[in-house]
Amino acid sequence: MLQHIFELPVDKPELPANKRSMYQLLSAAVTAITVFQALTGIGIFIVAGLALAGFFDTPENIYLLFIVASINILDSLLHLPMFPLLRRGNLELVAILLMLINGSLSAAQILLWQGIIWFPITMVLSATITLIIVRGLSMRYKIAIVSIGATLLIAIVFANSQITYARLSLSNLNNYAAFTIYLLFTATMLAIGIMNGMVNFQTLSRRLVTTFTTLTVITIIVFIIIGAFVNYLDSRNHSFEQIETISNLKAAQINLVLERLQRQASQPLNDNAIFRLAQSILTSNPESAITKIDIEFLRSYLNRIQRQAGEEFLLINANGKVIISTNPNNQGLDVSSLTLLEQAKQSLPFAIEENFPGTRSQYSIFALNPIASQNRFVGALVFRTDFDLISDITSIAPGTSQTLETYLVSQLERNIVPTTTIRQSIDEIDTYPVQQVFRLGISRGSGTYFNYAEKEVFGHYIWIPELRSVLISEIEQQEVLAGITSSLPIYLSIGALMVLLVFVTVFLTSQTISLPIQDFAQKAAALAGGELSIRIASERQDEIGALAVSFNQMAGELETLVRTLETKVEERTQDLQKQANYMRIAAEVARDATTSQDINELLNRSAQLILDRFNFYHTGIFLIDADREYAILRASPTEAGRKMLEQGHRLRLGQVGLVGYVAATGTPRIALDTGQDTTYFNNPLLPNTRSEVAIPLKLENQVLGVLDVQSTQPEAFTQDDVATLQVMADQLALAIQRVELVSSLQRNLNELENTYKTFTSESWQKFSQEPNFKPGYLFDGLKITPLTSFPENIKNVLSKGRATTIPPQKETDGTTIVAPLKLREQVIGGLVLRFQTPVVDPDTISLVEETAGRLAVALENARLYAETQNLVQRERTVSEISSQITSSFDIENILRTAVMEIGKRMPDAEIVVQLEQNKD
Repeated sequence: MLQHIFELPVDKPELPANKRSMYQLLSAAVTAITVFQALTGIGIFIVAGLALAGFFDTPENIYLLFIVASINILDSLLHLPMFPLLRRGNLELVAILLMLINGSLSAAQILLWQGIIWFPITMVLSATITLIIVRGLSMRYKIAIVSIGATLLIAIVFANSQITYARLSLSNLNNYAAFTIYLLFTATMLAIGIMNGMVNFQTLSRRLVTTFTTLTVITIIVFIIIGAFVNYLDSRNHSFEQIETISNLKAAQINLVLERLQRQASQPLNDNAIFRLAQSILTSNPESAITKIDIEFLRSYLNRIQRQAGEEFLLINANGKVIISTNPNNQGLDVSSLTLLEQAKQSLPFAIEENFPGTRSQYSIFALNPIASQNRFVGALVFRTDFDLISDITSIAPGTSQTLETYLVSQLERNIVPTTTIRQSIDEIDTYPVQQVFRLGISRGSGTYFNYAEKEVFGHYIWIPELRSVLISEIEQQEVLAGITSSLPIYLSIGALMVLLVFVTVFLTSQTISLPIQDFAQKAAALAGGELSIRIASERQDEIGALAVSFNQMAGELETLVRTLETKVEERTQDLQKQANYMRIAAEVARDATTSQDINELLNRSAQLILDRFNFYHTGIFLIDADREYAILRASPTEAGRKMLEQGHRLRLGQVGLVGYVAATGTPRIALDTGQDTTYFNNPLLPNTRSEVAIPLKLENQVLGVLDVQSTQPEAFTQDDVATLQVMADQLALAIQRVELVSSLQRNLNELENTYKTFTSESWQKFSQEPNFKPGYLFDGLKITPLTSFPENIKNVLSKGRATTIPPQKETDGTTIVAPLKLREQVIGGLVLRFQTPVVDPDTISLVEETAGRLAVALENARLYAETQNLVQRERTVSEISSQITSSFDIENILRTAVMEIGKRMPDAEIVVQLEQNKD
């Protein structure tokens, strides 16, 4: 099935020379596009699937990649209907479809890819130029193709300038791999299509060398790209492992620093006496003498245990006021607006503040030790140090990397800012790790993304909950790619060497194939020219040797058979011509037979056509009577047939002749020799009949009649003739049934129409005889006056059955329009309008006719309604009388009740009810 769809003739010699070259191009292009677009779609599907499986970086708009793959597969499927068009030779239509489908779907790529506007433009331009330079395409089709190409180019440029949504970017590894596949397969498709469709190679060797070299070059390019791609993946994985190790090491170092700070901050409170002293200070009046002494004692203690100048102890009460500070400048400072107080109340271990008074660095880290009294927060002992310890850890870049960077990002109030040194000054960061940690709550991970400087990097991040910060380690992707780029010359050199090797190998191999084939071609041409004694000498044992043996055998057999071939061909041609003539004539007979509307005309015409076209001796059409006893001759164009029609010729079913047999059995019957066939009926009016065939006119299992054909030649009919005549008989049977159905429906329709007309006329006559009937009304513009009779002059005009204009009799009179009120072609009245003007425009006359038609319908509806009301009233009266009569079981009471009830409803009548007496 699939092979049949893609199968195309190698050449179409029936086409002109320019059309044949066009056919070669279109067949090569359609085949290449169908195959390679499907392969491209499958390849992109695989890349997208690998991305979803985690082998590549999955872009956010990965669904667009699946759309790209689907478009390519759709492009392949839409080219399948072009194969039968090519086989039928509809080359112009294929060219237009090729431009529309392939050009439109190529242009649609601009909706999905970003930064590759050159690609769809190149595809549309190449398709346009190729189709307009090909020979065989008329000028109007070339103009149509140029118009389509120009429209698509304008659409590409316009769409690219208007699109605002995120498209597939080649900066993503997954998208880059998919587009590389797309580009390579497209290049291969164009190369194969051009070589097979436009380049006319003089030798098979050149075709083999060019094709295989091109495929080898593309294959080597693919392997170079795959090698570089694999190298890139290895480098990327190594970079991820490196930065993950660095992140883990630095996170561990930061945790060690935090643990040391926590120990140093909690050292004073580990002494119970100092802890109680701090509680006392926080819960006492700071202005009292004892509290002041305690404050000075605790400050002196804290100064002794403070190790470095950049450190500071602070005792802060619940209101955010600094009660004690080892930095005298911060004594009494209000820190209630800072986040460290709220974090101390929440028992968080650390806090980060920016630009704290008395510090050397921008950020400070605070170790928090909340103090409670009677389960109530009264303050906190806070140890502050500069952020330099953390910055020193993150600023160490191990190895020789130029772009490796580690930094800490913290959330201060509502802003997310870098709290350690970075290469570029920035106020706020919103990169991929920040979004993953602070928005999605992911504690660690890695990926490829754009950093704060809009450079694509490989990064790893770790959440440090103590600081409510994320530690980020990044290395620029460009640095990783530098090593791969340096190895490209090696890949290219190896590829060029392989191309050269393949070229030499294919060239030498093609010579061993093409030279014997050229010899075969020359010998075959000589054999076709009539040299039947020519032979091929070959000692090879491969397929070429087997081909030589086969050629020699074929030449010998051809030499033997050629003497008898012409005779057989001529005989077969005559048989085929005869059958073709039969089928053509049968189709003509069947077509002409189905156009008749009258049964007699249908039968006579069909019999005459069969007799004229087939040149038979006699043709007759029999129909079976209603009692199914006889087959009656209904049509025959011959002289003998006309005499039989005059005599009422008929044959009993199942008893007389072939016609009677076929009419009874419903199966065709042939009498090849009427002198020996016992079923044959010897008709004295047809003395020259030597063979006869009878074909049933049958619908499903019912035989309608018989087609009888007779010839003056014995054995004149074959089974093929019977099959041909059976086709005509079947068509004729269908036509007979159709004509009979149409005639029956027409008769029923006429009877129904006449009944409706009679009913309408009688109903209105009866209605007009009612005592309260008024024939009409006159409106003179002021009042309505009833008419007592129908004017005779109007009756005469209405008898015409159409709207009539009566011209004025005097100059002062106006024109009168009389429109009949018609129901089912019955005139029940008239609408008369007298105008003051001598002339009435046609629109007014049409309006009057339409009004008369609607008035007639309204009158009929009113009459039917009144008639229905009378029937209802009569039924109600009868029902009431019956109910009164049936309420008694005494005969005398029943008679009395009947007389009385009928008298009530008919007061003007004398009612008599009398039972008949038995005279016996």
